[in-house]
Amino acid sequence: MTPRPSTSGRQTGETCWTPLPLRFWVNILKNPQFVLDVQVTDSIDAVLSVIAQTFIDSCTTSEHKVGRDSPVNKLLYAREIPRYKQLVERYYSDIHSAASGCYQEMNSTLTELSGSFASEMNGLVALHELYKYINKYYDQVTPPPHVL
Repeated sequence: MTPRPSTSGRQTGETCWTPLPLRFWVNILKNPQFVLDVQVTDSIDAVLSVIAQTFIDSCTTSEHKVGRDSPVNKLLYAREIPRYKQLVERYYSDIHSAASGCYQEMNSTLTELSGSFASEMNGLVALHELYKYINKYYDQVTPPPHVL
C-alpha cells in the first residue's frame, strides 16, 4: 500500500491526500455499519473484503501482477484494475486543479445531507449495536451484587 509519490514540490498536498482512500474509505467499505444503519452478515463481509482489496489495489502505485497462485479476490477484478488506476489518477489530478471550498459552504452541504437521511435511521439496528456494547462490557459497568 505505497502512497503515490509527489512529482513536484507544488504537489506535496497530493502526497498527504493519497493515503486517504487506504485509511478512511477502505475502513468504510469494510465496515459500513460505522456510517450507515445496517447490519453486516458474514457473507456480505466477505464480499466487502473483495471490494476493499480491489480499491486498495487501484490506489497503489505498485504493479498489479496476478498469476496462477493469486488469491481469488485478486483474480476477480484483475482486468479492471488498470482502468481503476486511471480513475484514481484522474481523481487526484482533479483535486489538484480544483478551487478551494469555503468552510460555510461545506458546513451547509453537510447539514443538508445529514437532514435528508434523518428519517431513514433504523432503530432496531441502533438498539442491537447498543445491546452488543452493553453485553460486552456488562461486568465492568455493573457493580457486584454484594455492593448494592
